[in-house]
Amino acid sequence: MRQSFAWLHVTEPGCLKVLFVSRDHGNITELELALRLRWPDAASTVVSDGRRLIDALACEPEIVFVSGDLPDIGLMDILKVVRDVTDVPLIVADERGDESTVVKALQLGADEYIRLPRSMMEITARAMALMRRAGNGNPRSEDAEIRCGDLLINPSERAVYLGAARLELTPTDFRLLHLFAKNRYVTLSQGFIQRVVWEGEQDGAEGLKKYIQRLRNKLGDDARDPVWIRTVRGVGYRLTAPAPVAA
Repeated sequence: MRQSFAWLHVTEPGCLKVLFVSRDHGNITELELALRLRWPDAASTVVSDGRRLIDALACEPEIVFVSGDLPDIGLMDILKVVRDVTDVPLIVADERGDESTVVKALQLGADEYIRLPRSMMEITARAMALMRRAGNGNPRSEDAEIRCGDLLINPSERAVYLGAARLELTPTDFRLLHLFAKNRYVTLSQGFIQRVVWEGEQDGAEGLKKYIQRLRNKLGDDARDPVWIRTVRGVGYRLTAPAPVAA
């Protein structure tokens, strides 16, 4: 079962969820056929547009294959985005790949770099080995502390510190900031933010703007020249971090 990514979707319980990030349909077909030797009922999602990548990762795939650049984002940046969101097995599979490219990809978080073409049996064996070592792959813990510059978020205590000062946040403020922190340096679309934080019930972009402004105020941010939450015109928002203040 394969579908091109258009929205968040639910797969049947027990199905292996696979994410392919590629615009090369030949490579996708080769990889998918190899995986079906071991997981015949695997549910696969294909992303060929970088703007859809974060939404696809929110579906919590159990293994990710990346094959080359996308039109709007390069291979190395794709790896950074994936690793900012999840620790599941990550395989680069491509016809290209000189030594420096392979080394850099592995340094950025890829678990394997497979030069295509390879036999289906070998691709399957490598994927199985990674899944076994990862215990089938688990998303990054929701309770893990996140540090971004001087900002520290402790989800287990629902506490946020900016330097030594604890910020007073509403539950919605916290969910919004936690989402940004888990995806720091990545631009999140307005639609994605609304689906995750408000489960799609927020009253459009204007309502989201009010919450963003309130969060900026609590972070001491200036909407005209923000250093924490930046607006990406026509797309959404992303969390960045100014250099930590010296003690």
